[in-house]
Amino acid sequence: MFTLIVAMDEERNIGKNGWMPWHLPDDLKQFKARTLNHTIVMGKTTFAAIGKPLPKRRNLVVTHDLSIEEKYPGVEGVFDFQEYLKRNWNTPEEIFICGGSRIYAQALPYCHKLVISWVDGVFEADTKFPAFDESEFEVESIEKHEGFTVKTLRRKVSDA
Repeated sequence: MFTLIVAMDEERNIGKNGWMPWHLPDDLKQFKARTLNHTIVMGKTTFAAIGKPLPKRRNLVVTHDLSIEEKYPGVEGVFDFQEYLKRNWNTPEEIFICGGSRIYAQALPYCHKLVISWVDGVFEADTKFPAFDESEFEVESIEKHEGFTVKTLRRKVSDA
């Protein structure tokens, strides 16, 4: 099962110069708590911004760089993301999609759940979260925090 996890502002902004344009330690704590001991998938730009594999998680990086595993011990390369999504979309394991925008756009149709930290305000940014149809999801939970609200959405089951 794919769970997309993202922090975005009120205009769907998610990044500036490869990193988040806000400083919210509590959001990073909730990200860590949710993803610990799970598989996380991110693009190479997101991985480069973090700079190292995140501990106590299986770190998958979507890239064309066939030497990424040699360069960064603890990282596994995903060289065909569409194939990876198709092969794993219905696994019982919860796999977290962690960005960036192109990875989110490709993964959205495969995600069973979205965990969105809605950051209060609008920030200067150069990267947006892709548009999506929120009516395809139902609200599972809402958690208010200082400076942001975490909204968890679950994809509605089709009647077809």
